[in-house]
Amino acid sequence: MEGIIMKDNKQVVAFFKALDSMLVKMNKIVDNSRPPLNGERYITDKELAQ
Repeated sequence: MEGIIMKDNKQVVAFFKALDSMLVKMNKIVDNSRPPLNGERYITDKELAQ
């Protein structure tokens, strides 16, 4: 590669599109995750103390 890589470079654009796609998928995983304790959500002692 020669010169300065700018934000409109095809590889840079593709890289950031891939990052955006991964972020969307990771957020879906977090939103749909179920805790292992029969689906119950428990608060920690720090959360309880607030």
